[in-house]
Amino acid sequence: TWGGKFVQSIASMVADAQGSPVGEIIGRLGNASGARQVKEGCSDAALKTVYWCCAFSVNQHSTICDSFSDKQELDSVTKKPYPLCDCKARKYGHGNLCETNKFQDVMA
Repeated sequence: TWGGKFVQSIASMVADAQGSPVGEIIGRLGNASGARQVKEGCSDAALKTVYWCCAFSVNQHSTICDSFSDKQELDSVTKKPYPLCDCKARKYGHGNLCETNKFQDVMA
């Protein structure tokens, strides 16, 4: 979720790849030596497991940052409309340069 910490996302992916509970991983990822121990404890198969993390993989500025899909969304806490980005990046809604129309290919 957007409310989570980055380390929780990483721990979830590592735990899934290893078949371990997240709680065993997350506490050790808080420092470099713990992270090194987690990596050293991973099997070859776990180290070769690939995950798609949309926060790193999709440039929102080339697709949807300046509009809503159908109606203006409201922040669930403030009840105010989310602000739209006013960047001037060129948008690609379809075709080879679009980064959001290939989900089925990525998941296949």
